[in-house]
Amino acid sequence: MNLSKVTLAVTPFALLTGACADKAEKPDSLETVKFDFQPNILWISVEDIGCQLPMYGDSTAYVPNLSRMAEEGIVFDNAYTVAGVCAPSRSSIITGMYPTRMGTHNMRTMGIEPPSGMVTFPTLLREQGYYCTNNLKEDYNFSTPGGTWDESSHDAHFKNRQPGQPFFAVFNSTITHESKIWALGSWNSLLRTPSEVPVPSYYPEDNFLVKKDLARNYSNIMLMDAKVGDLLHQLEAQELMDSTIIVFWSDHGGPLPRQKRELYNSGIKVPLIVRFPDKLLAGTREDKLVSLMDLGPTMLAMAGIEKPEIMNGKVFIGPKTEMREYIYAARDRMDAQYELVRAASDGQYKYIRNYYPERPNKQIIQYRLQIPMMRELNKLDQENKMGEETAIWFRKTKPVEELYNIESDPDELFNLANDLEYAEKLQEMRDVFLRWQQSEMDLGLIPEAELFRLQAEHDMPVYDFLQKTPHYFQKVQEAANKGLFPDANQDVLLAALNDTIPSVRFWAAKGLGNASNISKDVVAGLKNLSQDEIPVVKIAAAYALIKAGEKEEGIIILEDVMRKAPEVSRAFAANMAGSLPKEAMALKSVLLELVDDKNNYVSSAAKSSLLAIERNANQ
Repeated sequence: MNLSKVTLAVTPFALLTGACADKAEKPDSLETVKFDFQPNILWISVEDIGCQLPMYGDSTAYVPNLSRMAEEGIVFDNAYTVAGVCAPSRSSIITGMYPTRMGTHNMRTMGIEPPSGMVTFPTLLREQGYYCTNNLKEDYNFSTPGGTWDESSHDAHFKNRQPGQPFFAVFNSTITHESKIWALGSWNSLLRTPSEVPVPSYYPEDNFLVKKDLARNYSNIMLMDAKVGDLLHQLEAQELMDSTIIVFWSDHGGPLPRQKRELYNSGIKVPLIVRFPDKLLAGTREDKLVSLMDLGPTMLAMAGIEKPEIMNGKVFIGPKTEMREYIYAARDRMDAQYELVRAASDGQYKYIRNYYPERPNKQIIQYRLQIPMMRELNKLDQENKMGEETAIWFRKTKPVEELYNIESDPDELFNLANDLEYAEKLQEMRDVFLRWQQSEMDLGLIPEAELFRLQAEHDMPVYDFLQKTPHYFQKVQEAANKGLFPDANQDVLLAALNDTIPSVRFWAAKGLGNASNISKDVVAGLKNLSQDEIPVVKIAAAYALIKAGEKEEGIIILEDVMRKAPEVSRAFAANMAGSLPKEAMALKSVLLELVDDKNNYVSSAAKSSLLAIERNANQ
């Protein structure tokens, strides 16, 4: 936006009486918004919705309260989360840091210690006199530090503060969550019918069950809007609208298959609306890139508080606005399904790198199988009745690199990575991504079981350990990325099988398993790893041996790990079996035993792998 900067000076009295139009010159851009008092801040947090809203061009859902916010505030057209699922995303929002830096990148993991110096931003607001409340969901993938909230409960509310005390209040609505697709799936409460809803191009166009789940989703959005209206009315009743910054956001994209958990825009692009006191900049749009982890640093800036250096998030409102050139996002373990995908975008182009290219995008996630649409799509896939664009997500493998022009291909269906016309752009985005990964020391490159082992061995957060020994991460990053191109790097990866760093051995072995021709020397090196003391290294070696034709030895290794290793490694081994559905038939008996394992992730991984084996047998 090419707007001149005019400083806004607003007295507390002017804001509280709604008279700032007479008392001060209004700002003409986000960069000139500034308050001379501590504004109240109200966050309206919702779950699992993308930009299926009228202010983003989709008028299917009637949302008068959100439409009012858009008319009285600023609509951000390029807001993204750092992950397509709640816990990693929320960990980032509350800290202003990347989950891959904190060790909160896997879906539901507890016990990984965040970096020294990490702070939740409400703590800093409280230190400056704010009354901070959260109603109710936290879900940060770490235990909430003491001092974060004055209240965090079903009853938490800004009304409980001292008279005149500024507040920061979060209200979380769960009505649009993925689980409500099946929990509220009856006809009785549908506010939109299947015949009314638009169908994204990555779904079958004329499928009744698909349309019904879409109608359920739009209906849930309309129900959620009523909650927004209730909060706005509460502010009005207490005459707080003209002293409160109101922020509406979703923790990630939509709840449906090929939306939630993915790094396509359907999974990470979100609505973001900000309403300022006295409707400053009302009805405007902003196309700058925003990551939701920028929210915390920006709220601190609005309250006149400097953000800590440890925060990755950037300030996107006010005189201290920082320019964001790219957004980054990560996908890692989802429940019991292991994955590692990274993305970088400049707003027009999206680059994606897949570290498990041998696996499909569509994972067998037990939780998601409760969605009628998901079961219907699986049925169509089994019957070979998929349309071409829907089938992309169901392919048995995926490319190492993906590149999309989001402007011309908003659903990200046409991969340009092999198009010579885009070779320069591909190289640019590849370099941008790799620099980011190195600078942030992406903990996702270290297998989850290894994170716990390193933390215990060195008695410090893993990120702190890597800061003290940067060569450690550099070697892991090199092995992981060279392993994606094993035919060009077979000699380097063969040598890496003997590296002293377990994560290097892991990536070398797994990478070699995807080589088109595996030499006798490689097979010998992989067999040596069958006695490795680190379970995840043995799992990678087993995978590679099976791919090299040494099925019997690989199966023996996987079975041994599934029976004897710690639970994190048992779950990973059971999950790896699902990546080899034909060969893993020999593991069916041990997988059936693991279904009754006391650890939910081990049990869930076993169930999913058994389902993969069954589906493969029926094809």
